[in-house]
Amino acid sequence: NLSIFKEAKVVAGRSGLQREITRIRVSEWSEFPIDPVFLSEKYNLLFKRGDFFLTSFFAIKDNPEEMLRTVKLYNEYQSSGLCVIDMYVKQLPKQLLDYADKHHYPIIQVSKRIPYAEIINDVMEAILQNKDDLILEMKVDQILYSAKTEDEIIQIALSMNGNFKKNFICLYCKMAVQDEKIIRGIRERIHATGEWLALKYK
Repeated sequence: NLSIFKEAKVVAGRSGLQREITRIRVSEWSEFPIDPVFLSEKYNLLFKRGDFFLTSFFAIKDNPEEMLRTVKLYNEYQSSGLCVIDMYVKQLPKQLLDYADKHHYPIIQVSKRIPYAEIINDVMEAILQNKDDLILEMKVDQILYSAKTEDEIIQIALSMNGNFKKNFICLYCKMAVQDEKIIRGIRERIHATGEWLALKYK
């Protein structure tokens, strides 16, 4: 839903698009051979669950077997998906796409016209915003389901926005289209009034 991906294509693994992205990484080299020590549970310095990889496959553009091996490795370590820039590889190998579909591993292809820096910036911003939204959502749940006294409710509300007035109205709206750019615009307009707060909930 990020505007940076408006012309992107999900070429495989669409059923895995719910995977959570925790960080974005550029990978423009072959991952192999890998020292097993670095992949052990205790010392794994290379991969984290939720890694979202960005690549043009430059280092292995002429080696379909290595591409497949790389995607298998990323999936094994529970990465969230792969974004391929179509600079050197226009059509990904069929066996790679088949593997991604079978294992629900999302592969997104984007145009070489889109700078790496813009993709990294927009994805990182979304990750940080998502964490803020989750914290606020948990606080709303506390008010609805956990808080026992009026004072507890007031303290939780003020931790969300210290400028809240004594009485306020809460509105819950559903959007037909989840466009992050539109949501960001709405949020900024609402936050222009210091006593107001906009957040994503459920």
